[in-house]
Amino acid sequence: MTNAPKVYDKGDGWARVYPDGGAIVLPAALTPVALATQNTTPTAAQLLGGLIDHASTTGAGTVTLDTAANLDAAYPNAQPGDVFTCVYANTGSQTVTITTNTGLTLKGTVAIPTAKNALLTFRKTGVAAWTVYITLSA
Repeated sequence: MTNAPKVYDKGDGWARVYPDGGAIVLPAALTPVALATQNTTPTAAQLLGGLIDHASTTGAGTVTLDTAANLDAAYPNAQPGDVFTCVYANTGSQTVTITTNTGLTLKGTVAIPTAKNALLTFRKTGVAAWTVYITLSA
């Protein structure tokens, strides 16, 4: 017998879904962020917002994710196993490449081609430690 997922609202603007272990954390509403610089470092708060629109235009760009310590600070109640996602849309005309930062481990294809999206799934693995799974759109 499996337990049905439970949803908890702690009144902080986030819904927590507890399937069989860690929580999947969802913002109450997506907070889109538009980035126009070729090379960028989205903040932990922007990543937690759930949607980043990057208009790359002048050449291949690099996206350096924020540090795991900053993710911990932006999401202070996160426990190992907790997960959040962010859609990273490359709406520009150049490929952008996701790069890691202190405390992050990347899994998956890191280059996001022109006019493609990537789903970034962040899973907390410990104190100042997150694994980021990158899934590209078709």
